[in-house]
Amino acid sequence: MSGQIPPSGQTDPRTLDVEVLVVGLGPAGSTALRILASANVSALGVDRASFPREKPCGGGVSARTLPFLPENLMESLPHQTTQGISLTLRGEREQRQDFGRPIAYQVRRDQFDLALLDRARKSGARIMTGIRHIHLSRRDRQFEARIGE
Repeated sequence: MSGQIPPSGQTDPRTLDVEVLVVGLGPAGSTALRILASANVSALGVDRASFPREKPCGGGVSARTLPFLPENLMESLPHQTTQGISLTLRGEREQRQDFGRPIAYQVRRDQFDLALLDRARKSGARIMTGIRHIHLSRRDRQFEARIGE
């Protein structure tokens, strides 16, 4: 498996017990994983992709998300800041609004996603990438995930 994690104190080297499994390590998944790791919650994050990955869309980050992002993340990445909007109706009437403060940031998703994943890793998160298959089964009040390439 890519990104295989050695278990801590477990007899079967292919087994890892965690409280939370985060599937998908885009911005939301990496952020959730970082917050969990920072709170000492045992969690594992998995993603199909290997990072950095090509991600041509979704490079707009709302300024309202800043409280949820790692401190100084935006300053560490190349980005453009948007402070206003311009609306045009059928190419004739244009309406502009300048808010006088950042309302969004445009980033490259490959850089943004990798930076979020790196911050999650630095917070102590366990991460596996290149995962192609996850099979979930329920046993009483627990779930078992079988993870494979």
